[in-house]
This record gives sequence, C-alpha cells and structure tokens, in this order.
Amino acid sequence: MGNRINYDYIEDHINVMTERGSIFSASPRRAFLDELHKNAKEKGLPVTRPQVEAFLRWQIGITKPKKILEIGTCIGYSAITMLDAAGEDCTLTTVECEESALLEARSNFEKSGLSGRITSFLGDSSEILPLMSGEFDFIFMDAAKAQYLSLMNDCLRMLSKGGVIVCDDVLFYGMISGDRSLLNPRKITIVKRMKVFLDKMMTDPDLETLLLPVGDGLCVSRKLR
Repeated sequence: MGNRINYDYIEDHINVMTERGSIFSASPRRAFLDELHKNAKEKGLPVTRPQVEAFLRWQIGITKPKKILEIGTCIGYSAITMLDAAGEDCTLTTVECEESALLEARSNFEKSGLSGRITSFLGDSSEILPLMSGEFDFIFMDAAKAQYLSLMNDCLRMLSKGGVIVCDDVLFYGMISGDRSLLNPRKITIVKRMKVFLDKMMTDPDLETLLLPVGDGLCVSRKLR
C-alpha cells in the first residue's frame, strides 16, 4: 500500500475505468486537457487526478452552478475542467500565489477559449479572500493544505445556501489516519491542522459533509443555512 490511501492496483484500475466513462470522455476539450495533463505530469506539477476530475464534473452537472470559486489555480487544469462541465452562463474566479503558474494558466485559459469567463487573482489566498464579496454556488479548494482551516471561514461566508464546497487531498497520503508508519515527521504540523479542519467540517451544524477516499481524499460539504 505504501503511503497511498488505496492499493496501487485499485488506483490504476479506477483511473482506467474513469477515463473510459462518458462523464470523462465526452468533454469537447478532452484532447486539449489530455495534453495539458501530460505536460504537467512531465514537469512534475500537481494536476487534478482523473477520479477527482470525474467527481468535479459529476458534481457540477448536478449542482449547475452559475459562479465558481477556485483556490489554487496552478496551470489552470481544474478551472478549465469545471467550466467545461458547467453551463455557458457560468463564470469562475480563481486565486493563485505563484506568478509563473498563473501566467501559464492564463495562457491555457486563452487556448481553451474560456478566458472571457475566468477572473484570476495573483496573491496569497489568506490575503485575497477576506477582500472578496458576493456569493459562489461551488467552491473548489486545492491550496496549501496547512491553510485549509484558516481559509474556510471566508469560503463559507461566500458560499451560497445550498452551495457545495469540495476540498482536495484531505487524507494527505493516509497520514491523518493515525498510522505512524505513514507519517512523515516533517509534515506533522500540516497533519494536525488537517485533522482539526476535518473535525470542524464534519461537525459544523450548518453543513452536510462527506469524507470520500477519492484521489487523495475529498471533503465535500453542502451549506444548509
């Protein structure tokens, strides 16, 4: 099993099946996204896993958001995925702290034909989110894992009633399980903060929350009031 949350052969099989599924393969931008994904992997850049991409597409198909907020843009793969799955009247706002990544993302937005529906901000999410206003129907969090807890108040403030927030990589390679054989001593602070974050999300009476072993773990919450 190594330090993953699923056996490698299970992970590989799910990925193959996911990529064959219509929710994944029917995208009109599939060829562009596949090339983007391949290039990101070759450069060692973090990029949305196939299982997570399929889940985002499925969830957005159900919720039909008009406004999406993304925290953590990287090269724009997940932003393009979400808008690709949403209706033509949906817009997306995204925040990224690395200038080089955001410049590449903006180039990819142009190539995908979606730049007119995307607003991107360069800077630290902890500084930008408190300055933002308005409501979002769908939020995707894929920022620095140690920041999830501190960013959540602003996210929930801006999430509309009935809106959904999806947080990626919350199982953190299985480290939050308490199994010391999986724990990287250099990641103890992040793991502790993630545990507090998950406890808050699971017990908040204003939310309905699921913790799913998809990718490296998804925390999915719906705002009740």
